[in-house]
Amino acid sequence: MIASSATATDLIDAGYPLIEATTVYKDVTEQATLDGHAAGDLAARSSMPGPPSITVRGDVDPVLGSWRVGDQCQIRIDDEWMPEYVGIHRIIAATVKPGDGGQEEVSLALEPI
Repeated sequence: MIASSATATDLIDAGYPLIEATTVYKDVTEQATLDGHAAGDLAARSSMPGPPSITVRGDVDPVLGSWRVGDQCQIRIDDEWMPEYVGIHRIIAATVKPGDGGQEEVSLALEPI
């Protein structure tokens, strides 16, 4: 059995979280071909747009300050325009913007768990 791996150390050094993935190419028998697949998979995953994000009010439970970057959260979307979604995510970044009447607007970058 042959194996290969690829790592985007430049992204990790820049502060992006480590996201690991494993792909099995059971019909590949040449090391160079497998190395090419690893490099291609890394390029495809590294060039994706940024992490998914949501924007919430900072004065509604869970209020701003009751959580921090690194915490896990459950996201539930129940909207007539899209299928219901429930998922567990890790908060990987947060940006707070003052809003009208003291209601902060909090943008959260998320990573699915």
